[in-house]
Amino acid sequence: NGGIVYFDPNYRPALWSSAKEAKAEIDRFCAIVAVIFPSLDDEEKLSTNQSVSKVISHYLALGVSEVVLKNGQLPGYVADAATTVECELTHSEEAVDTTGAGDSFNAAYIAARLAKHSKEDAFTWGNLLASYVVKYQGAIIPKNKMPPSFTR
Repeated sequence: NGGIVYFDPNYRPALWSSAKEAKAEIDRFCAIVAVIFPSLDDEEKLSTNQSVSKVISHYLALGVSEVVLKNGQLPGYVADAATTVECELTHSEEAVDTTGAGDSFNAAYIAARLAKHSKEDAFTWGNLLASYVVKYQGAIIPKNKMPPSFTR
């Protein structure tokens, strides 16, 4: 109905009967997905011999228009049919708990894209928010501890 579907596969093996089944369902769902947020770690669990280029190519071939590939502590990537850009990370030296880091990354990325920022800037926003979230126990941090650019 004209909405944009954003999807983080967030593979959890205990929730599926097999990696093959999970991969098939994720791929099937991509028919309605505009932006996907896979992680290279999850993709390697779902299929062997994965690489950055294979993951990006796979999702673009399924019709996803934007791939935001998270890569743990290594640089991530944003891609569309025309370009793939490596994005540097800001690491939190004070990481306490990674709960909510992926969700906060996704939320900030989506907010930035909806505000018409570039994919690269949106990745930076996502990384910035996630780097703050991991400094605190649990998924929800105090509002006064948010990055200054996120409080209004």
